[in-house]
Amino acid sequence: NNEDGTKFLLYHAEDVIDFAWSASPHFSLVEKNLDGLNIKLYIYPQKEYLSDRILNAAEYTFNYLENTIGDYPYPYFTIIDPPRNALRSGGMEYPTFITTLSIWGIPENIKFMEETTIHEILHNYFQAMLASNEFEEPWLDEGFTQYFETRIMDETYGTNESRIDLFGLQI
Repeated sequence: NNEDGTKFLLYHAEDVIDFAWSASPHFSLVEKNLDGLNIKLYIYPQKEYLSDRILNAAEYTFNYLENTIGDYPYPYFTIIDPPRNALRSGGMEYPTFITTLSIWGIPENIKFMEETTIHEILHNYFQAMLASNEFEEPWLDEGFTQYFETRIMDETYGTNESRIDLFGLQI
């Protein structure tokens, strides 16, 4: 804490290829610990009821990846769920940090935000940790991410209705 009422914060991460940060006085913090991996979800209070869906998607993803690919090397992971007026910042990935997209009132049988959460976490393996150049060789990152996203969605939510199960339409 500084004498003028401001605060100095210092963050450090080893072997990351990019970084981002987010701040809002309106975020609620919801945390989940997965065997030493501390996941922090920053979400607006009116959408906090969606926290379990987002955090469960993150848990399924990390468990699947640790069982099939390898351990996540960092002790923390941050998920930002941006407010409605900042939705264009949703669906982004940075090492140890993603933004997801939730929509207030979205029914449980439409799993768009779970899919986005899974997809962005996967980038932490195939783009951030492998450090593929997604500009020059996008298939390395997006290709592997999309492949594993489909496998995780199907295994977690079912092959016939992993994305949408609404009015008889199953995708």
